[in-house]
Amino acid sequence: MENFSRIKRFLSHRVYEWELNKGDHLYVRTGCFASNHHGIVRIYMGENLLINVTSAREHSSCPYKTTGCQHGLPDNTSVSKICMRCFREGRPLRRYRYGVGAIEHMLKVPGTCTTAHSLQPKEVTKRADLIINNGLKPNDLSKNSCEDFALYCKTSRMVPHSDELFTGTGRQAKGLYALDLALVTGTGVAGLTYSIAPYAFEHIRRAGYSSILGTIGQRYRLLRVAYMSFAAVSALTYFSSRHNYDIGVRSDVVVESSEDLIERLDRRKPPIESCS
Repeated sequence: MENFSRIKRFLSHRVYEWELNKGDHLYVRTGCFASNHHGIVRIYMGENLLINVTSAREHSSCPYKTTGCQHGLPDNTSVSKICMRCFREGRPLRRYRYGVGAIEHMLKVPGTCTTAHSLQPKEVTKRADLIINNGLKPNDLSKNSCEDFALYCKTSRMVPHSDELFTGTGRQAKGLYALDLALVTGTGVAGLTYSIAPYAFEHIRRAGYSSILGTIGQRYRLLRVAYMSFAAVSALTYFSSRHNYDIGVRSDVVVESSEDLIERLDRRKPPIESCS
């Protein structure tokens, strides 16, 4: 029973609030396995709050009256501090894992782990504070998403893209890319198999009791072979592409220091107009 509990916890990443540490990367599932919401643990005035990126939502203010919680504020469209209960909304907390192996990363649900290693908690919270104090553009699924924000704070890794802080390192972007590539590749292989297989399996036609039955049997077998090739190639392409798109593996990732981050955030601020 104890071993089963360990395996279950290893797969689920479940964590309880009393086990949290400053700088932890947490997430909750927001729609089955379709998406997760991410945040970085920060302590303000004795309260466990999370710094996260949020999209514009129609929410009332924090119902728990937690000190420092910015849930539901009118300008809550980018980086904000929210309390643990507003973040959870009754859902289990889960801890994002860093420094996992390639096999574990490919087999686990996207948006739950990365091969990249985490910085020290002090550096993680410092980076998150710098971003929240300097503002951030509104949330977008492929640019400045909540997972991208948390990964950037935890690893200081980013994919340079125009003037965005961090782009396309999270689950939504790499998942869509891997899925599209897998479908295209799998469909191509299945079509090629269906076209070439009649010549490779000449004995199928000869095995029929009649020309009609032989044709039906042949097509059935060809479709089965094409379907199996599509499934196998699509699965291999999806897992390998998703892994190669991971922030700990990508070759176009750069590491940015806190000083460089401050300089870049200053350049994003609008110029102050002088009063004459």
